[in-house]
Amino acid sequence: GNTTLEIGWTLVPALVLAILAVFNVKTVLEIEKSENPIEVRVIGQQWWWEYRYDTNNDGTVDIITATQVVVPVGRDVKMKLQSNDVIHSFWIPAINGKLDAVPGRTHTLIMTADKPGIYQGQCTEYCGLSHGVMRMELKALPPAEFDKWVDAMTSVPDQPTDPKAIAGQELFVSQCARCHQVDGLTPESSPPFKYSKLPDPEYGQTVDSTLTSKNAPNLTHLMMRQTFAGSLLPLYQGKAAESVTAVPDGVPDRSNLKDWLRDPESVKPMNPENNQGMPNLQLSETQIDQLVAYLVTLK
Repeated sequence: GNTTLEIGWTLVPALVLAILAVFNVKTVLEIEKSENPIEVRVIGQQWWWEYRYDTNNDGTVDIITATQVVVPVGRDVKMKLQSNDVIHSFWIPAINGKLDAVPGRTHTLIMTADKPGIYQGQCTEYCGLSHGVMRMELKALPPAEFDKWVDAMTSVPDQPTDPKAIAGQELFVSQCARCHQVDGLTPESSPPFKYSKLPDPEYGQTVDSTLTSKNAPNLTHLMMRQTFAGSLLPLYQGKAAESVTAVPDGVPDRSNLKDWLRDPESVKPMNPENNQGMPNLQLSETQIDQLVAYLVTLK
């Protein structure tokens, strides 16, 4: 054999691997040294995503939201990925690589948005009936706008004053609070209703135990999002559904909310008989109008 050639075949790949290793170690060290990252617990479940924030790093969850994760531009975000049911995969192509959310495990993903915008993603691990529409959104805000978002999300919504919305709030407590949370309201709540400033961190452990994921989206600040139903439907009409601002400002898309409440399975394939997804509550049109009038006050 040709000794020189064989040595070359050995040394050149080794040199390439050594160079790559240097860059990889440098990147890992930079990640480890990341200063003051935002930490978000990301929970996948059939077929939507939940996001839990500890914004002041005191060990207390102070924001629970769903569908749309909001981050500050230029600041590292440490995503702690988990799953409540089956394996999901978190992927927003413009921002991060894929990482699985696995039941019983926590996987960490560090990501940074370089510029403001709303970025679309998709679960990439087959997870059942509505896998194809298990979407996600990341909204990256300038730091000052992100601070406004945190302030809004850690305040309590105004109590409804419109009679139709008040009736909708009572209906929410009796029909929806068994699975969904508006901070401070439970199925046992009675008028005068009072919201809580902090979410119940044990929510998901104490709701209806028959739910497959043991959870349903927290709706306390529903209208701070721009989509719902796993990012499938806009919550606002027109350009307001795409605005990159801390507080969305536009006309609520009541039609989408009504369609969802009228017959959820016609909008998104689900399996409520097996406690996967939202069942049809057989609401009357009057009840649907009342619930929508209430839901659009949750900002």
